[in-house]
Amino acid sequence: MCIHINGTLKGKVTHTEKLSPSLAALLLLSTVMLATPTSAKPAPPGEGVIWLEPDCVNGSAVGGLGSTFIVELRVNISVTAGPPGGPYGCFAYAYWLSWNDTLLNLTSYSVFPPTDIWTSGIFTAEDLKKDTDLNNKSDIHSYSVTALGTPPGFTGARKIAEYTFIIAYQPIDPESNMSCVLDITEKGFVDANEDPIPMAAYDGLYVISPAPRTRDVGIVSVKSLRSIIGLGYILPINVSIVNYGVYTESFNVTVYANATAIQTLNVTNLQPRNSITLTFTWNTTGFAKGNYNVSAYAWPVPDETHTEDNTCIYGTIRVSMEGDVGPEWGIVDIFDVRRVAKAYGSAAVDDPETPWDETKYWNPNVDLAPAPYGDGKIDILDVRKCAKHYGETDS
Repeated sequence: MCIHINGTLKGKVTHTEKLSPSLAALLLLSTVMLATPTSAKPAPPGEGVIWLEPDCVNGSAVGGLGSTFIVELRVNISVTAGPPGGPYGCFAYAYWLSWNDTLLNLTSYSVFPPTDIWTSGIFTAEDLKKDTDLNNKSDIHSYSVTALGTPPGFTGARKIAEYTFIIAYQPIDPESNMSCVLDITEKGFVDANEDPIPMAAYDGLYVISPAPRTRDVGIVSVKSLRSIIGLGYILPINVSIVNYGVYTESFNVTVYANATAIQTLNVTNLQPRNSITLTFTWNTTGFAKGNYNVSAYAWPVPDETHTEDNTCIYGTIRVSMEGDVGPEWGIVDIFDVRRVAKAYGSAAVDDPETPWDETKYWNPNVDLAPAPYGDGKIDILDVRKCAKHYGETDS
């Protein structure tokens, strides 16, 4: 639960949620478009309405699995009466929005309290609950806000929030269509007399059609612990691969340093909609010192047409002489020794038995001893390894 008191808040409040690794979109044949209202829903005098815009989203039309879309939460308040000589309109409101988190994941949301009217400040409370039992399997965002003091109330139509969703699941042909309600629960809109404003809530609808049966593999990421490696050292490189298709696939993945193949590994029986991470080892023995662009390539499977994501580029890794950790290349000087010494006592993993955080100054590029891997910590052996080559230059 988050609670805020703010006397000067202006504009919007934006929140971003962590996501599980997203899958690339599968473009579908559907031509159904989004149903997007172009005007505010009318509210009877003394009442209000709350609705989503668009009120219906077709997940196939926006791109299918892995695609994102935005819905706006809007209200229209028609309250023109209040206490004698006093303000009128809405002075506080609260709502819940829930959705099926098997089909949709929330990536971010923004709320827009009427601070242009409630200029004396606001009080807000909100919460984001995951995997609740409401409506079978749902995530819920709850939000409440009230004006501080007695500013004017707001009336008329306005956007009070927007939500960005990513499509987390799509059925596969011959499975059936799937849908869920974007459920609005009105928890109280309050007028100047602190009486509830009668509200009509119009839920949204999300639908998605089955994806055609396809064959498609791709690389999600290439990661290296180091960006500098001593000549003759061995560097692990992790490559994450996804089977976006609907068939079990076996295929090769190759990691390159510039145009030179470092290593090829086989992916065997990767199930549909599943991922795997492979660890490649680059033995830099025999390579010339210098910069290398490291990349990974997933060899296409039969009948694969979407190959843009079969290649993933990590970036530049420097192969240098042992002890040369920069910033000036070709010599081991006091700056190299200083860089190793600065990380002295650090480690890749924090030791819970010590009162300090060993990871704070961790620098994997200066983990020099023992060769050829290092040992995940910086100690006197690493400083000695660098100091041993002090004054040496590339031959």
